[in-house]
Amino acid sequence: MSPTLSIKCDYPDLPVVKRRQEFLELLKKNQVIIVQADTGSGKSTQLPKMLLESGLSLKGKIGVTQPRRLAALSIADRLREELKDETLVPSKIRFYEEGPENAPLKVVTDGILLQELRKDRLFTQYSAIMIDEAHERSLNIDILLGILKQVLKKRSDFRLVIASATMDSALFKDFFENSVLLEAEGRMFPVTVEYRDPFEGENSSKGDSGVLEDALEAILDLETRNRDNLLCFLPTERDIQDLGNLLQKELDDKFEILSLFGRMSPAEQKKVFRSTSKTRIVLATNIAETSLTIPGIAYVVDSGTARISRYNAQARIQGLPVEEISQASARQRTGRAGRVKPGVCIRLYSEKNFLERDAYTEPEIRRSNLANVVLQLRSLGISIDEFEFIQSPLRSAFRGAYRTLFELGALSSADANAEVTPFGREMSKLPMDVALSAVLLRSREKGVLQPAIIVCAALSLQDVRLIPQEETEKQKAREIHKQFGKYKSDFLLYIVIWNSFILELGEGSLNKLRKYCEKKYLHFLRCREWIDLYEQYCRLLNVGFQERVCPLESFHRDNLHLSLLYGFLGGIAKRSQEKSSYQLVSGRETFIFPGSSLYGQNMEWLMSAEIRETSRVYLTKNAEIRPEWILIAGKLFCTKRFYAPTWNRERGFVDALEEILFRGMVISRGKRVDYSKINPAECSEIFFREAVVNMDMLRPFPFMEHNEKVLETLASMEKRLRRFGLVPSEDWLVDFYISKTENVCSIKSLKEFILKNTDESLRLKESDFVQEISDFKTSSEKFSNKLSFKNSSSKHSQKVKPELGGALETVRILDRILYGELVFDASRSCDGLTLKIPVEMLQKLTPAIFASEIERWRTWILESFFKELPREISKKAKEIREKIDDVFCEFLEKEKDISPVVALSKVIKQFGFLKNESCLIYPEKEKHLNLHLSVMLSDGSTEAIELSPEWGSYHYVQALKHLLSREILFLPFGKFYLLCQNQKLTVVEKAEKDFYQKLKTRIQNKLHPENTTLALDRISLLENCGAKIASQSNPSAKEEIISALIASDWNPSQTERFSGLEFAKANRIKSFKDLSPELQSEDYVLRAGLSRLCYESALLGGKYFTALWNYLRQVTKSMRQGQKISAEVKRLAFAVLNANSVYEILCLGIAFGKAEGLWQKEILELEHSSAYPIKNLTVKDLREEFRLFLQSRLLREEDRRKVRDILLALEKTEIDSEEYIELYITAKILLEKYSAKSIQKEDAMEIESIEQASLEKLKNRFGKI
Repeated sequence: MSPTLSIKCDYPDLPVVKRRQEFLELLKKNQVIIVQADTGSGKSTQLPKMLLESGLSLKGKIGVTQPRRLAALSIADRLREELKDETLVPSKIRFYEEGPENAPLKVVTDGILLQELRKDRLFTQYSAIMIDEAHERSLNIDILLGILKQVLKKRSDFRLVIASATMDSALFKDFFENSVLLEAEGRMFPVTVEYRDPFEGENSSKGDSGVLEDALEAILDLETRNRDNLLCFLPTERDIQDLGNLLQKELDDKFEILSLFGRMSPAEQKKVFRSTSKTRIVLATNIAETSLTIPGIAYVVDSGTARISRYNAQARIQGLPVEEISQASARQRTGRAGRVKPGVCIRLYSEKNFLERDAYTEPEIRRSNLANVVLQLRSLGISIDEFEFIQSPLRSAFRGAYRTLFELGALSSADANAEVTPFGREMSKLPMDVALSAVLLRSREKGVLQPAIIVCAALSLQDVRLIPQEETEKQKAREIHKQFGKYKSDFLLYIVIWNSFILELGEGSLNKLRKYCEKKYLHFLRCREWIDLYEQYCRLLNVGFQERVCPLESFHRDNLHLSLLYGFLGGIAKRSQEKSSYQLVSGRETFIFPGSSLYGQNMEWLMSAEIRETSRVYLTKNAEIRPEWILIAGKLFCTKRFYAPTWNRERGFVDALEEILFRGMVISRGKRVDYSKINPAECSEIFFREAVVNMDMLRPFPFMEHNEKVLETLASMEKRLRRFGLVPSEDWLVDFYISKTENVCSIKSLKEFILKNTDESLRLKESDFVQEISDFKTSSEKFSNKLSFKNSSSKHSQKVKPELGGALETVRILDRILYGELVFDASRSCDGLTLKIPVEMLQKLTPAIFASEIERWRTWILESFFKELPREISKKAKEIREKIDDVFCEFLEKEKDISPVVALSKVIKQFGFLKNESCLIYPEKEKHLNLHLSVMLSDGSTEAIELSPEWGSYHYVQALKHLLSREILFLPFGKFYLLCQNQKLTVVEKAEKDFYQKLKTRIQNKLHPENTTLALDRISLLENCGAKIASQSNPSAKEEIISALIASDWNPSQTERFSGLEFAKANRIKSFKDLSPELQSEDYVLRAGLSRLCYESALLGGKYFTALWNYLRQVTKSMRQGQKISAEVKRLAFAVLNANSVYEILCLGIAFGKAEGLWQKEILELEHSSAYPIKNLTVKDLREEFRLFLQSRLLREEDRRKVRDILLALEKTEIDSEEYIELYITAKILLEKYSAKSIQKEDAMEIESIEQASLEKLKNRFGKI
């Protein structure tokens, strides 16, 4: 049917249908409709019909998404049945599609819709999309919501419907603009909820979750009340199989027991929807929670648990723990009953337990591997940082995804702003896990594509081998599985199993395959799905093979394993020498899974395609590898270290021991290599010292023998004359040889040098050391004046190189790359990270920002913190270290003035690990906990600063304060900024800071020196009028004023000199306050105030200075002629002379010029608060901050005395003086220090009970007064 036809729909009597007219009206007025309707309301089937009826299908298709494949097929079948037309509703899931392409309504999984985005960025083929079961918040749903939000902004005609029974509707409404909420009542029949306390005592159930006996008892109880269809929710497939076996023994043949879980084929799953005369008992995982309406269900048994997938991005371990479901999921399960009659739901847990559970299930995007998400978005050109998530994932998850994609070759680097490589674009086109797509593309390059497809299809499934629970059957199954062979690779075993059942299948029927699987203890459904996946992967890669059988001798096994290694570098493990365990590259201890064919075998190195964490961390699908393969597949992530460089007389060059590491794991050590290719400068020094100077050579060169004789002569002269120092030192000789040669570091290169240049320059001359005895100088003194030669390392001076004997480190801070040096030597003061940082960056940073930006420093702080915790608490904290680090970062980004140690203490307490225990770190003992800053000043010099993690922003200001007089800096100072103006510390607002920073940039980048003389003349004239008289605020420095003026577009010809402005020089007045009442005339105030305003306006630029200069000239002329001056001008002059700062004067000038129309072009907008910033730094506020500490038992008496002395000194000091700022900083540092102590000793902060009681009495007594 054509999508352009209008469609009339019939509706059953369901709750959501009653809101049909309201829905259609809302659809006309709003782009987004959020439908919250209880389970059983009919939203999944009736809302798509309403969208059809609305006429939206005339503009494009109606898309309906479901999170699960079974639900998508079920909803499509139901819609076809209700619409009475098979051609109206096609459906599409992964590897399966039915129905015509041009139909008006299309039901797909959310993953399929996401794939369509690659060809159609704005979903132009759709006029409306409905996201059903949005509460599930799968990865695909969250990504689709973010993309659809952008589509809505660009397509005003597009409509989005979001539907669920238990979603957080407020969250969705806040996320989408132009959205409206529509609520509908739920099921038509009541459901009674019963709670059962869990079985107390030893549980003998066989299932993974330990609830089988409770579930069996509940099912038998319900069926004895009144026989009816029942749905039981269990967490695992094993539970379903075991409970099914138990029920077969307990129930008669009038019952039909059916299974329902995700790994079943669509045909097998559809059996639960077929009509039957028997009473059905459906045992299902959480696949049956949503969208599915299994006919006739009256009873529900809810185990309260489910397998929840969780991915550890740092350790790269996928966990599938059985966890308690949320309240929302429990309500979804209850809603499966009561659709056709009153129902009963038995929850196998207490009501108290239900109320203590989370309200909603944690979104999948916050507990999954995000590598696929990142690759898909980046390949579509969508920035991760700018993408709008309804709830953002953890930062650590993104960091792990970037690292994974970089390892796979999909991204150009592991940074957030990395580009997608051509290889990554090929990977993004394959709808599978990124690791598998990388393996398939690599295997195509290496000629092992067919076996790789077989293995990758197997890795996409659960193990096809069945292990029964009965001990005799289990032993029999293992014996039969051994017949497939014993290999040091599970992947080869997969190919052998594949070949066996493909040969058995041949051209025969599936029934033949079923019998073979039963005989060999293989899972028939998984074997069928394995074949389907193999064929789908072949179609995706556009390849075909003559035979599906793939003999082991038909391909190169090493190439297959190397291709797999490209995809699973994070699964490399090395055998521990002391234990029967393996160590992953992440450092975690792990074990080979008993079900692996490698179990019980000894391998030095292996690779695992799957790492699972249950009671232990297990390597489940493995193969032995050679360490040299790591150098091929992980070349970019291997580092080489060289140590013990030694002169090798037999080989004729300097060699060193080579150590190769893969992410810190040693994969090769002990090979001796030519050191000249690694460090030519050091190699040259060793060569000349050991081989030439010490004559350690099989055949010495002639110049060496000559020089030996010269040295012997000089030595004999020393003895004869008793004057020591003639013989040059060994160091001097090494430098001499290096200076005369270039790139000589072996016998071969020395021969080549002599052959080209002769050895004349290498020969020592006795006359160079001694001319006459009377003029005797030591050889070192003489040659320092007479000979000049390059230092051996001078040619490397321009390169960044270690200066402390450590390793170079690059650090990104505020999107800027800085160089540092890592030293690992606890005995040295520079132990840790020494960071070279330009002085201008300091004003943008605080200790908290340093900690949030420098991951390595933050990690050291965390490790030291954990080390000082009690052992049990430390162990628990380390298990969630990644989550603690994320919260720590968020806290530091939010509280930029806080000390990193205080921030971490608060975070640790949030997690409940600290109550009354004290926790400390010791930067004074552990030097690496301090951040060693080498500050590069503008004059080329450096300044060393030791930044402690215990510092807050005020301690940081105290350490940098001395630089303010040398550099133009604006240090963060609470809500304000600290700078040095006219050699005086000043507190300014952010707007003032921004203005001066722009002024500094303008002065540095643009100067017109030809205008200097004229600028000096004009500024001097203003000075003579009183512009430099110290009023309420000190004037700007004359040099700064002139620099600002000549750096702007000032035209001197427009500011003509005029007379009548000068004030009598004989008065020699220095301060406006010193003027006698006679001199404080209205005329003087006008001249001095306007002159000061014009003087300071040079900071704004030439056009402002010119306008105010000409206005001043006009006012002066009017005054000479006796004309009346307006009251506004007089108020301006007086306000200028009483302004608290230069910036306030500029704000007054801008406002006045705007009102008077002095500015011809655009106006510079200056933000200004009427309050003088420093007046906000009051003693009263400080006293209030100290009050809790003074009342607590935390401070000693000497500390209390110190606090009181500082507060008293502040009260006696002028608030606008530099001394006040110094005292204020000291007080704030004490507060930071006491805050750190209060976190560590929280019990000491409790006020004495007697003091508290007395305070309450006083409050009650004097409250009315």
